[in-house]
Amino acid sequence: MMAKAKTISPASVKRYAEAHGVEFDWSFESHTYSLECWAPEGKIFSATGTHFYALYGDGFCTKPDWSKTLTDLEDTVKFGFENCDDEECEDCK
Repeated sequence: MMAKAKTISPASVKRYAEAHGVEFDWSFESHTYSLECWAPEGKIFSATGTHFYALYGDGFCTKPDWSKTLTDLEDTVKFGFENCDDEECEDCK
């Protein structure tokens, strides 16, 4: 008998994010999904050079493929994080 495939949900994405110190938030308002994450405090995503990253599915009017959202986050986290060196950074204050 084949094992049942694991269902990916927003909670799965959040657990992965939290395990890597990333803040993940999502909502569905005005017929649009908002999927965003923030690098750990004082850090930026090496992949983007930013504190904030809009994940796959952000801005969708239909339900995102949560598996692709998780893969997008995993790929971004794999690049790692760097210290934010902007002494006047509004996000780090």
